[in-house]
Amino acid sequence: MDYRLRTRHKWMWMILTPTLAIFLFLSAINLDFFSSSENLYMAEVKGNVVEEIENAEMKVVLSNTSEQYLLNIWLKSPLRATSSVVYEINGKGEKGEVLGQLQGIGSYSFPSTGIIRGFIVMDEIKNQQILKLEF
Repeated sequence: MDYRLRTRHKWMWMILTPTLAIFLFLSAINLDFFSSSENLYMAEVKGNVVEEIENAEMKVVLSNTSEQYLLNIWLKSPLRATSSVVYEINGKGEKGEVLGQLQGIGSYSFPSTGIIRGFIVMDEIKNQQILKLEF
């Protein structure tokens, strides 16, 4: 490196270092480390609660409004598969109509016009059943 290149290199790093530090600080401020995840699971359920099940991984509430059934799933911890498909259980106890997809921790609502007898969570890539829950 000659003198001009060394000087240019030094000035580039002198400008780049504080800029990166500022952007890193601003991005860390936007992360919500201290929010309570309990508020997520205490969300209002619309309609009459038909069934409610809770374990360490999830909370499931089946509610009934005048027009439809609503399956609310709150995932507290990640599932084994990153992207899982939720199927309604039909009258034979097998997977029926697709209700939706679970992708990570959070709240999911799946409406259905008919009564929901239960649901199956499947990993479609590996073709494995992760969870089966009947009401």
